[in-house]
Amino acid sequence: MGLLNWLKFAFTKDGIANLSESFDADVLLEVYYKELAIFSAINLISKGLANSEFKTYYKKKEIKKDNYYLFNIEPNPNQNAQVFWNQAISQLVFENEVLIIQANGYFYIADSFTKGDKVLYPNDFTNVQIGDLTMKKKYFMNEVFYTQLNYKKVTDLINGLYSSYGRLLSHAMRDYSKKGGIKGKVKIATTFSQRFNDQEDLRNYIHEKFKDYFNSANAVMPVEDGFDFVESNNTTSTTNSDEINKLIDEVFSITGIAFNIPKGLLLGNLAELKSSIKSFQTFCLDPIANMFEDEINRKLYGKDLYLKGTYLRIDTSSLQHIDILESASNQEALIRNGYSPNEIRRIVKFDEVDEEWANTHYITKNYSAAFSKGNEKEGDKT
Repeated sequence: MGLLNWLKFAFTKDGIANLSESFDADVLLEVYYKELAIFSAINLISKGLANSEFKTYYKKKEIKKDNYYLFNIEPNPNQNAQVFWNQAISQLVFENEVLIIQANGYFYIADSFTKGDKVLYPNDFTNVQIGDLTMKKKYFMNEVFYTQLNYKKVTDLINGLYSSYGRLLSHAMRDYSKKGGIKGKVKIATTFSQRFNDQEDLRNYIHEKFKDYFNSANAVMPVEDGFDFVESNNTTSTTNSDEINKLIDEVFSITGIAFNIPKGLLLGNLAELKSSIKSFQTFCLDPIANMFEDEINRKLYGKDLYLKGTYLRIDTSSLQHIDILESASNQEALIRNGYSPNEIRRIVKFDEVDEEWANTHYITKNYSAAFSKGNEKEGDKT
């Protein structure tokens, strides 16, 4: 699929832009770089969420049963967790809201729906469309997962912030392209021009005549009597590639501000990667994960079960790669401070050991309660 067709398909589908067959280069450049930045943000968030672990607990004890499998592996027969959460985040960004329903024991994301406007009573959802299927059922708020990203569409905010930079970028790229362009004048004698019936025929002749000359690295052009081309090299441009790159960086910077994502992470810059991931996790991924976590807990489990320790928790810590050799001393410190070996193995993404000692919690002898009797004596023992 060519760039033009891809733009027409993707942006018409998501309601971002309705591009007709005829649009100028300014529109193409503005839409392309803006959407590239937005899709990069969606990709980061959705992959971060899909690679997080949706942990399920029963009476404060971690378990892995049906809900664990649904959220982490297969939400429905047609989607794995990666595809499912990518669609959920895309809906959340482009539509500012996402509706997830449960049917036949699986979870599905609504492509479109009609939401009621009740305030003091639970809202309802009708005309729920999933693919080519329209659900006849009216869904109430306590039956679905529904959440909003912001009070205003983040894409609208980006559009407003981006408008000036888009024009600057388009102008800069047009100006830069002039540097490598060939300009010239065609001298046509009166007798030569009379061979053509109208100006359109003459323009077509000139176009065909110069096509190979302009498109080839090395070319020779035969010139007829009364027809002469004089090449001009006085084209000037005030823009260089560095200035264009700076403008593109600003486009990604604007998008990063809207999503609380470091610009370097959007651009794939490996410099200061660890600090960028921490910032992304803290200010972007965790709030979105907490939003889904709260919605799932209040709808799927409810108040009574939640207070008794039966709930779901989204663990985003797996986003960061952990080197077991670099973190060996930290792992040892955690074990002697109460973490079991299997808990540490899960953190570093190692398989658990099916042994009693691996689930045992240890603590060093020189640690004791701050206000217990004989604290000083216990503290002296090593």
